[in-house]
Amino acid sequence: MMNSATPTAELGLRRAQVRLSLILLTVMAATMLAVGVLSRSRWLEARLVALEVDRFRRNIEHCMNRGLYLEFEDRLLLREIPRADYSQGGVFFLGTSALKWALQTWEITPDQRPYVADYGIGASDHRQQLQFIRFLAEQRGFLQAGARTHLVLGAYWTMGMRADPESFFGPLWERYGLYSYDPDRGIQSAGGPRWLAWLREERARTASFLAGLANRTARLAATSAGLRLTPTERIDAAKARERARRQRIEGWQEPLAEQMAALESQIRYVRRHQAQVTVVLVPTRAAYRDQPLPRVYRQEVTRLCQRLAVPLVDLSELLREDEFWDMNHSNYAGIRKTHTVLMAMASEHLRQVGLWPKRWSRYAAR
Repeated sequence: MMNSATPTAELGLRRAQVRLSLILLTVMAATMLAVGVLSRSRWLEARLVALEVDRFRRNIEHCMNRGLYLEFEDRLLLREIPRADYSQGGVFFLGTSALKWALQTWEITPDQRPYVADYGIGASDHRQQLQFIRFLAEQRGFLQAGARTHLVLGAYWTMGMRADPESFFGPLWERYGLYSYDPDRGIQSAGGPRWLAWLREERARTASFLAGLANRTARLAATSAGLRLTPTERIDAAKARERARRQRIEGWQEPLAEQMAALESQIRYVRRHQAQVTVVLVPTRAAYRDQPLPRVYRQEVTRLCQRLAVPLVDLSELLREDEFWDMNHSNYAGIRKTHTVLMAMASEHLRQVGLWPKRWSRYAAR
């Protein structure tokens, strides 16, 4: 009896294991499908962005402006650049975080987006920005439209120092295996067959989406508990002056000279491709303006633009002290000001090249 029952029991166990495996595979497939759908959902993105903008407006937390991704730069690398068509030209804003968070890109309409783009990358210097432009031009056809393309280079005093390539810029490019980065050779696409590139992109988008959800949850929990997300957010003018006084930077002269040379190389590189270029000195807190490096940086950028006959727009004193979120970035009131000025610059160029229809009259240059 025992011998005859054992095969039956084993068969039942195997069937149960098969059923369980099929259930698990079905759940995994359904989960992956759901994540894939959600990571592409414009409906979900619109609601998350609206929530974050509202919290920014109410002075609860700074808006990271990241769409469905972990951070702003993920959205740039995983969606904006791969989908871009540079053949018609447009206006592209480049710089560090003080520039990337100077535009309300959530207000740029779908028919404007092909021609107006925020390509800011945080924690970067002028040398790294030059590498970024070269990558876009040489591997993506960024400057192919010549004079129909206008680059607005945001200049902020922290770009006068050497940014450690291992702190953010380098890991950003290598994060998902889509690119490689070398401090001397710059940025390279990972290469490989198209199916492998597609697989990497899908994996990257999904990973960034899930990480973004986790990060949003953590930020919501922290702010609900009354915790600050960054040390200097909502800092007043008096505390900003004290912090700037303690933050004195030594030995900045040599790095500044290197970064000014890199900024000049950026300008000359863009002009060799017949594209147009403007430099914008982005808003700076009063606490920094009389510090040695920020003061000399502003002077050197001004001299360079005069020497090369490059248009310079100085917005360094545009904002009041109560229009900054922290030591380097504007709050909701401040970004409304910078966005209006920068979009007026964009509209002027796009009208000249026939890419700005009359219905886009909101940001008419004044």
